[in-house]
Amino acid sequence: MRLADFFRAMEPMLAARQSAADTARLLYGEAPGRDGERLALYQSMCRWRRADTLAGVFPRVRAALVAAAGERAFTDLCTEYYAAAPWRAIRPLPNAAGFSAFLARVGPERGLPDHLAELADFEWWVLATRVAPEPDEDPAGGPLRLAHTAELRPYRYDLVGWIDEVEAAAGGAPAPGRFAVLFWRDREQVACVRAVTQGELRLLAAVRAGAAAGLGEDERAAAERLHRLGVLVGAGRPWR
Repeated sequence: MRLADFFRAMEPMLAARQSAADTARLLYGEAPGRDGERLALYQSMCRWRRADTLAGVFPRVRAALVAAAGERAFTDLCTEYYAAAPWRAIRPLPNAAGFSAFLARVGPERGLPDHLAELADFEWWVLATRVAPEPDEDPAGGPLRLAHTAELRPYRYDLVGWIDEVEAAAGGAPAPGRFAVLFWRDREQVACVRAVTQGELRLLAAVRAGAAAGLGEDERAAAERLHRLGVLVGAGRPWR
């Protein structure tokens, strides 16, 4: 059997569309013997490895699913996610990029919590911020601008406040509303997260548009604060 044909036969098993026993018979005949046992073990290992990889990116999503429906529910969901979009990258982050959209799509029919897809997006951006490569330009020079890791995400739930409460063992579900969350990596290379106010949103929009020179006094003070935090970089500081 050609290698391409072998992997073509394996793909339905890895995506849980075909059993290991049926795949073994297809590959090795009606009496696959030890080869069939090894294939079943390989299928189980792949399921575990996919779930373990996604648990590393989405620990709070996994914890919520396990608490609601058990470990098998999370593992099965990871297998289904792989089946919907087989992984091609070596590193986990690119393979995990679509998990939030997947949860948003399948969540309603599975009765998953409404905030789970947004929580997955939140956790993905935390890790993406932590591992983002450094830029070529000097952050201490040039015009005032957003740091290369700065990313604003809109959410319908207060995930920042809710995670603080969960970490403090307060529990409960996140409050609904309209929230803007900023992700960035500070000058000590620590991934940071904070909810931003409407005033800060307007400030960040002005900086992004290159209109920092026209900031008012309060906006300049906010810009100075965000510059100290590492959200903004550059030498062109209007508060000087």
